[in-house]
Amino acid sequence: MRETNDIPEELFNSDTQAPFDRCTICDCSLSDPSVDYSIQKAIRKVPKLQLTEVIFEYAICQTCALEERDKMSTESLSSIENYLKESTRDRRSVYDISFDSCLVTGKEISACNEYSLFAQCVGGQITDGTFPYAISDLAMDQIGELLSAETIDELDDFTKKHFSGPPEYAELLNPTRFVPL
Repeated sequence: MRETNDIPEELFNSDTQAPFDRCTICDCSLSDPSVDYSIQKAIRKVPKLQLTEVIFEYAICQTCALEERDKMSTESLSSIENYLKESTRDRRSVYDISFDSCLVTGKEISACNEYSLFAQCVGGQITDGTFPYAISDLAMDQIGELLSAETIDELDDFTKKHFSGPPEYAELLNPTRFVPL
């Protein structure tokens, strides 16, 4: 068990190896102690190459997160909320952080080819109400099936606006992996 609620290194920006310092959307400072924000990192394993790579990562202030969430359909939001209520496996404290298994399915992250890490933060700290957690490829697929066409279009727009790369990587940026949970 940790003694502080500092942001774990697994949630640092992979380019800088330091905590995220700016909102991906509005560029506000995330070091401001009055700014709540979320971090999401999607990670893929390439077993043949014994490689683990970050597919995408972002930090987004609460104001921007709510604006993005408002773009999702009511149907999608309701379906995701019900899914999470019915499926969430455990409740841990902010000090009991483990990315070993999926919060929703219980699937071991070591058995996943793809997974996402999430956290709610303020300044350089995890917020007391939400702990960092992992979501498995299985859970991401199940959540993706709950999304309306309208929500998938909005998530695709978010992807195109905030993440780019060579065309051959476009298939990795699956918009259903950007669901703010």
